[in-house]
Parts: sequence; structure tokens; C-alpha cells
Amino acid sequence: MLMKLRSAFTLIAVISLLAGCGGSSSSPAASKKYANLAAARGDLGTKLTRHGGAPQDYDDSELPTGGVEVVTYKSGKLELQGWLCGMQRDDKRPALVFLHGGFAFGAGDFDQVSDWVEDGWVVFVPMVRGENGLPGDYDLFFHEIDDVIAAGQHVANLDYVDPKAVFVMGHSVGGTRALLVSMLPGPFAGAASIGGAPDFSGWLEGQTELAPFDLSDEMESWMRSPNRHVADISIPLIVARGTKEDWNKEMTRDFVDESKKAGKDVVQINTTGDYFTCFYPAQQLIMKEFNKRLGR
Repeated sequence: MLMKLRSAFTLIAVISLLAGCGGSSSSPAASKKYANLAAARGDLGTKLTRHGGAPQDYDDSELPTGGVEVVTYKSGKLELQGWLCGMQRDDKRPALVFLHGGFAFGAGDFDQVSDWVEDGWVVFVPMVRGENGLPGDYDLFFHEIDDVIAAGQHVANLDYVDPKAVFVMGHSVGGTRALLVSMLPGPFAGAASIGGAPDFSGWLEGQTELAPFDLSDEMESWMRSPNRHVADISIPLIVARGTKEDWNKEMTRDFVDESKKAGKDVVQINTTGDYFTCFYPAQQLIMKEFNKRLGR
């Protein structure tokens, strides 16, 4: 199954590469009343200015092959879907929840992580609300993060998965989701981001049409920006980027520096390649690190 080039994703990638790394590291004054990101999200919620699906076309004719199956998982009241691979066995196995790039899932997204299946991992690639015709509103890094946590819990509950060995890894948009997931309660033993955006405001410059909420409300952006919440990182985190990805160089460096100052278990990996080609060398290093933590 070869990944199809999806025009919307390509446009997002190009704009992101051109986007600056601006955005203040200061937090809105109102944020001071919240103990952590989870508390702020629970109290404030998000107020969308438009409703509907994710801003990317998808191919609903693609079907899984080779032992991969479409499964349903629940996130709150929503029934969502994802592709799962991992033959049921008597022993408990580690699992990877992979968060694809862009705002739509395609068969090629599962192909990207086929090496994990060969290494003996159970692999689940979820679709979140609003993607691929699924129910729920696209909300750009808010309730979609709840969906990722729900996907992880679904995998952790499988009889053949070790619930203490469920990890999450994302690329691009999925990488930003993985950063936010590391800051919220969930089932994951570790997280990794490849080419994610620690600075939401910097990433959004030049593509503000992607925001389905009022950008004048600083709290909306504050809750979606990983660099505002390094104190909430609760699991080991790997942050990877390609050396030719200039757009996120400074924001990644600053994020990792601040995380280490806060005493967090955060490691930065710089690999060869650009936005696309850095993925494969980065995921091999991430797999090695996750296996090391599991004693495999």
C-alpha cells in the first residue's frame, strides 16, 4: 500500500515550513488560576466558531490488508475508527499508537509504521473526530487529544497487550498531538514526536484558516500550545526533527531546554532529512529507545 499524496496535507506542510517560530512564551493572565493543563481544559472547554469535518480530503475506498483490521473505539459518546495490527497471542505484547500527519488518514499512514509490527509490536493507527467522515467536530488539538487518549486506553484493554507498555508516537500534526498527550493523564508509558510543533502560535502563522475557534481568545491558543505546559509532562518524551527542518529548529530547542530545566525526562533527537525524509531514521531511533525502556 503506497501513500497517496494528499494535496491539503502537502499545502499544510509547505506553509508550515515557511511559518516562523514566533509566538510569545508568556501565558495569558487567566491561566494562572489553573494548576495544570488538564484542569484548564476541564474548566474552559473550547468554543468553536465553525463546525464540521477536518480540512483535508480522504479516500474512503482504501481497505486494510495483511492482517490489518478496521476496529471501532469509543471516545466519550463518539464511536471512532482506526487500523489495528497484532495477532492475538498468549503473551502480553507492547503496543504503539501512531498519530498520522495531516488531517486525514490513508493506507500509507499505516505503512509508515509497519516496521513496528515486524518487531513484534501491536500497532494501532487511530482516526480522530472529524477525520475521514467520522462523527464529531474538527477542533485542532483539543478534543482530538481526548480521542488519542481513548485510543490508547482501547489498546491497553486488549487481552494480548501489556497495559504498562503502551506508547504513543506522532508525525507532524500527529507529533504535536503526541506532545500534548504527554501532558495529560492517560495510559501511555512514553511518547515521541517527529516534526511536531511545540509552539502552536508559531506553527499557525500563515495558516490561521486552520483554526476553528476565535484567535482573539488567548486561552484557546494557550491550551493548544505544548511549550506553555512543560511542567505538566508526566511521561518520558522524545522530540525528534530533521536537520533540514528549519521551521521548527528554534521552537524545538527552546521546548527541550525548558523541559529539562523543569526536571522532565525529555530527549531531543536530530536526524538527517527534511520534513518527510527524517521520519524513517527518527522512528528507528525511537523504536530502539522504547525497546530499551522495556528491556527488549
